[in-house]
Amino acid sequence: MGKTYEKSAATRQRIVSAAMSLFRQHGYSNVSVKDIVRESGVAHGSFYTYFKNKDNLLGEYLQTMEDDYFKYHESRMKDPAYSQLDPMEKIYRFLVDVNQIMAAPGKDFSRAYNAYTIREMDILGIHNRNYFRILESLLEEARARNQINPAMSNEHILQAAVAMNRGIVMEWSVDEQSGPVSDKDPLLREFCRYIARRDDSSALQI
Repeated sequence: MGKTYEKSAATRQRIVSAAMSLFRQHGYSNVSVKDIVRESGVAHGSFYTYFKNKDNLLGEYLQTMEDDYFKYHESRMKDPAYSQLDPMEKIYRFLVDVNQIMAAPGKDFSRAYNAYTIREMDILGIHNRNYFRILESLLEEARARNQINPAMSNEHILQAAVAMNRGIVMEWSVDEQSGPVSDKDPLLREFCRYIARRDDSSALQI
């Protein structure tokens, strides 16, 4: 049973990896199930063993993003220079990382992903666990230095932050004339100023 499970998991992962690679190269709307099957090297019927349709792969991407949030944060934590940063700067950099991760597959995929999450709102809470956990730990670090506006709860800030990230990437994805998503980074700076104590000059200077 163990080998059967491992083989099944490996097949599923091959399908997911092939799909994500194709989405990044050609755009979500330009990739068919047939393309994914060909790229992954699995039988056509095997695809439907794991996924009802192509849209189901968008749910997989949510988990991929969750994993990437954790990996990015872990890599940051291992950098000695990162530990010396002001807590508010760490919050800003995390929000920037999230935008980069969300936008990585391109605008076409981001539009499809946003439409999917609107239809499947109940899964967002499940797939935002790493996001909330990481950001909350950074908020607590900033609160320990008295840098966060005490009138704002962590829950309020977390909900506002995820809305900010999703809103920025959504707006970026529907504007074909827009540049890289990093052009929106100043909005994240403003968000950090918004949640900072008004009398904390170090936080306001991030």
